[in-house]
Amino acid sequence: MTGRIAASVAAAALLMAGCSSSRSTAAAPSDSDPSAHRAAIERVLGHSIADWTEYEAAVAEVCALDVDAFDLVVAHNVDAGTVERFTVGIRYDCPSRMGEVDRVLRSLGA
Repeated sequence: MTGRIAASVAAAALLMAGCSSSRSTAAAPSDSDPSAHRAAIERVLGHSIADWTEYEAAVAEVCALDVDAFDLVVAHNVDAGTVERFTVGIRYDCPSRMGEVDRVLRSLGA
């Protein structure tokens, strides 16, 4: 479990930077709006995403995490001060998980 959590945190860190690991094969949901998503994340980051395909793969990887790993990634982003960046991808590619984000934020008092 510790290795899986470490991998999840690493994927989240890459996601926050606008990058991804090359081993991810997950695809973004078909109902996401890539143009709006890209504009939103680039606005928050303050720069463009060099490899959009890799970024989308990182978001999909985080969206596919089980509840415990996802909660840990949310908490890590709170600790790192990057939760705003993190939630952009969640809002666009797995908005059904925003309730989990909100629950973790409340539990951390963030």
